[in-house]
Amino acid sequence: PLSDRHTDARICEYLEHPPGSRGAFGLGSALHHLFLSAAARCCGSGVERDLAMQKKVRAHDGIVGATYMSSVILGAVVCPQWLWLAGVVAGLQIISPITRFCPVYFVLNKLMPDTDPIQNGSRT
Repeated sequence: PLSDRHTDARICEYLEHPPGSRGAFGLGSALHHLFLSAAARCCGSGVERDLAMQKKVRAHDGIVGATYMSSVILGAVVCPQWLWLAGVVAGLQIISPITRFCPVYFVLNKLMPDTDPIQNGSRT
């Protein structure tokens, strides 16, 4: 018979890395998020921090994607000068791995202080 601690560890391991959850889209990704939520309740703060970090990355991607789409729509409907906005965002995304600074992550780091900072300009 297995001890309760060993059983809990196996359950947490399964919840953190369920089989078939590696898909980037569709049911696999949804199941992975569901299992991570269950693991956060079961296993504690490490998984909760990972979930918060995923939310921050998704928020960043959503903000940048909305900026690109807004720029393209405004460029097509209002004035082509709006396409400069997409160019500036692209330039910032290209330079951010070098400078380790992203304005969107700067704001998200302030809004989500319970998570680890992402691209905050530090070299560590």
